[in-house]
Amino acid sequence: MQRYKSDKELNTRTAHVIDQQGQANAVPWSNVRVGDVVKINKDTEFPADLLLLHASGGKDIVYVDTMNLDGETNLKDK
Repeated sequence: MQRYKSDKELNTRTAHVIDQQGQANAVPWSNVRVGDVVKINKDTEFPADLLLLHASGGKDIVYVDTMNLDGETNLKDK
């Protein structure tokens, strides 16, 4: 029951989906579909598998916290 409540809470959080005009629209994560372009801000948790298209900062490296997946607390560079 706790897992159900946790999943429901995550799926109702807001995602910023970029539309065809380049505007970011706030939609629930449950409405994000395959092919949508999603803007993720720094230190934002997201409940989905995403393909990284661009990272700001100029170093071409992002650090990913996968604690919810594998229990490890260290950041992984990608």
